[in-house]
Amino acid sequence: MSTRLAAFRTNPRSPSAGQCFGFARSSSRFRERMEFDSATVRRCLERVARHGTIRACHIGFASGGCIMLHGKKIAVVMPAYRAEKTLEECYRAIPHDIVDTVLLVDDASDDATLAVAQRLGIRAHRHPRNRGYGGNQKTCYMLALEAGADIVVMLHPDYQYEPRLTTAMAAMIASGVYDVVLGSRILGNTALAGGMPRYKYVANRLLTFVQNILVGVKLSEFHTGYRAFSRRVLETLPLAANSDDFVFDNQMLVQALAFDLRIGEISCPTKYFPEASQISFRRSVRYGFGVLRTSVVYRLWRWKLARPRFLSAQPQWRLPAAHAAVVDR
Repeated sequence: MSTRLAAFRTNPRSPSAGQCFGFARSSSRFRERMEFDSATVRRCLERVARHGTIRACHIGFASGGCIMLHGKKIAVVMPAYRAEKTLEECYRAIPHDIVDTVLLVDDASDDATLAVAQRLGIRAHRHPRNRGYGGNQKTCYMLALEAGADIVVMLHPDYQYEPRLTTAMAAMIASGVYDVVLGSRILGNTALAGGMPRYKYVANRLLTFVQNILVGVKLSEFHTGYRAFSRRVLETLPLAANSDDFVFDNQMLVQALAFDLRIGEISCPTKYFPEASQISFRRSVRYGFGVLRTSVVYRLWRWKLARPRFLSAQPQWRLPAAHAAVVDR
């Protein structure tokens, strides 16, 4: 059962829900009849009741019935490797009422990750060879920009992070208050309760403490894999100069600080279980030295004693358009 509604001009001065109820975006070219299911209409009515006016809270609808935050197109990107066992559960927990598109990049997995993604209807892409975690993210962001996303949320498909927080993280970006939002496992003291190995927790706290001193900020953690970015961030930062390995995440945060971008954090519960992806102790040690090096180089750059490529403002180090290295399946 569906309901047809004709869009009309919103009166921003009126507190009446009847006067404020409009499903058109500001431009007259969107004044057309659109079809929504009754659940979508009910969600909109609830928002009108809370906020008084659609224009005030900037919630509208995309043509597919998806609720828009401040008129922004939201994409969730999933850098995947051997995620066949966790992908479906993670995908179904994503708040699809506000997410316009979900993109998955399979980094040459030797399991059924790609097949599961295709069955779920995810826009799936596959690297012909493994390019590493950082290389996977580069492709994710290029594809999101190509798809016209205004806000991009990076979510691991191993279901360690809570997908339902996508709404809150995207809203923090859509509000214009933050450029980057991190889903922190440390805020709220849920990391150990969620099964994070104690050695990883201790290493996380020590590395974050040292990094906060070196780069001059106060973040609860630098190492979360749950992040949201505005389009401007992905178009501005020299991401092509970053490593293709796990240290990519850390370099990206340091870049955001170097470019004076606003970083916010939100508490995110985490869960560790056998099917969730984890790097080995040896790779963890290598990562630890990598992030310390990144912070030291940043400090030298601030003192004008170094000119690292990954902190360059030169346009050649920005992400190019999606290229032939990605195979759309």
